Amino acid sequence: MEWKDDKKNAPRRGGKGNIWYLAGPILIKWAIAAGVSTIGMFVFYLLYVSEHYEEAASYMMDVQKMNLFASGLLKEFVKYTTLLEGIAALITIPIMLLFMRQDRWREQEQGIRRTGKGSGGVCCLGVLMALAASIALNGLILVGNLSQYSESYKTTMEAMYASPFVIQILSLGILIPICEELVFRGLLYKRLRGQYGFLYAAGLSAAVFGVMHINLVQMLYGFCLGGLLAYLYEKQGSVLAPVLAHSAMNLFSVVGTRYNWFEFLLRDYRYIGGVTVGCAAVAATLFVLLQRVENDG
Repeated sequence: MEWKDDKKNAPRRGGKGNIWYLAGPILIKWAIAAGVSTIGMFVFYLLYVSEHYEEAASYMMDVQKMNLFASGLLKEFVKYTTLLEGIAALITIPIMLLFMRQDRWREQEQGIRRTGKGSGGVCCLGVLMALAASIALNGLILVGNLSQYSESYKTTMEAMYASPFVIQILSLGILIPICEELVFRGLLYKRLRGQYGFLYAAGLSAAVFGVMHINLVQMLYGFCLGGLLAYLYEKQGSVLAPVLAHSAMNLFSVVGTRYNWFEFLLRDYRYIGGVTVGCAAVAATLFVLLQRVENDG
């Protein structure tokens, strides 16, 4: 727990009525991502057209050929989506850290006492629980074949894994999890938690986290895991646990996609069912252990 008395010690400066206090970090993150993507597309367009100038010039008077050229250009640009998201995250991280430092100064000014951070055991159990829950949720997505109901989900997945493997590791596995946890747990959840109860803060921050993923499948996935990551923040009293858990989940997805682990599961639905049920049981068991570790502490 970050505050000893949620209601009494809530940081009121920039409080309930100040939408910027809550939404500002999210809007800044979105603006940086949009700006980096726009600049990246502009630079890519100039370089690509300069290398294919004669081809592009020959299509100027033919609308159909020009549309095909533009479509090919977009397909090539998609390969850089993950790289640009990583660059945007790298730019965003220090800004979010600055906001978190300002929040700490505000707490000190208001005399808010902070409790100690959870143990390393709490952090490790939480990371393992989140990873098991993530695998179980992915299993449900595969079993239910939910991807068929969202074309944008398929497009997003293809774009994410079109980049070189090293870029996927750095961006999806490290930079993006750090950035998103600073924004949605280190700032949004923590600020909501200073004014309201755990369930409200966890639910709202998870809902916003899910909505930011745009497509329906990722919205549901993001909402479930967003609530779990908020729970880890609550138990650990630090953003470290959700960062490590988020990174572990993303790295598992990246490596699993790279080495076709999920294709193996798709060979037989009994494999998917067994893994899903098994991981759900592991997550539930770790949750109980996590509660006991905290209670014993």
